[in-house]
Amino acid sequence: MDLSSNQYVHEETTASQRGSARGGGREITLEVLLNATKLSVGKKEHLSHYLKRITHLALNGDVSKILDKGGNADGAIRKIQNLHHCPNLKVLYLYDNEIETIENLDVVPQLTQLHLQGNCLHRMQNLKPLKLLEKIYLEKNAISRLEGLHDCLRLQELHLANQAVPLDLEFSFEEETMWALARSLRTLDLSNCRVTTTKPLTLLRSLEQLDLSKNLISDLEGVFALVGGVTSLVELDLRGNPVTATAKYREKTITFSSARLALLDKKDIDPNQRRMMQSHLAHKYRCG
Repeated sequence: MDLSSNQYVHEETTASQRGSARGGGREITLEVLLNATKLSVGKKEHLSHYLKRITHLALNGDVSKILDKGGNADGAIRKIQNLHHCPNLKVLYLYDNEIETIENLDVVPQLTQLHLQGNCLHRMQNLKPLKLLEKIYLEKNAISRLEGLHDCLRLQELHLANQAVPLDLEFSFEEETMWALARSLRTLDLSNCRVTTTKPLTLLRSLEQLDLSKNLISDLEGVFALVGGVTSLVELDLRGNPVTATAKYREKTITFSSARLALLDKKDIDPNQRRMMQSHLAHKYRCG
């Protein structure tokens, strides 16, 4: 690699070390970027050209601590920055750090996967530039609202499990985002997030896998609307919700479900049993 490039990396690294010494966490410098990829470098390749070829970066917490060498608390990344060096980035691993804000991602518009689980995030924000995003992982943060994805029209998977939602709050949904995700979203994990209602989820007409386990859902009619309205749904998990204690919960839910629902609460649904129960219900209404 070009020697002048190495000098530039050294200068940036020195500045980063000064920042870490002040307790500001580890900065995403050029050296950190270079150590976060397995991409081979050409013998006479210029640094700028090499950086533009990078499509995957592993900046997760474990890597940060290794790069810090001392293994102290300042090894965690706290700010998303300097990704403009890698404009063709497609997959970004930033999990298990101490990031508080999603920011500065407008410089990586080619991103298709974003891994930010295990950070200190409170909001889903500044995601508008990521129009090619297909998968986003935000588990184990402190997010209490599904929002900010109204321009991510290619998103297929959204992972939000285990949010530290305050006990005086309920998880909520931005309607504009829900409408935007209606055509593309296939997988949604909202387990253990203090979700109280299924109503906003009925907009997601392409959803196939939905995990709502360990929440506060109690309305059986809302569940009927979900399994009957989202006809693409194949798997639904409601274990650990008050609604599952309702009399004949499973039998009734299966009766009102569409033909594609094959797995409820991790148990297979017998298609023949569903048809029989639906026929019985139809007969009951005709005779009533």
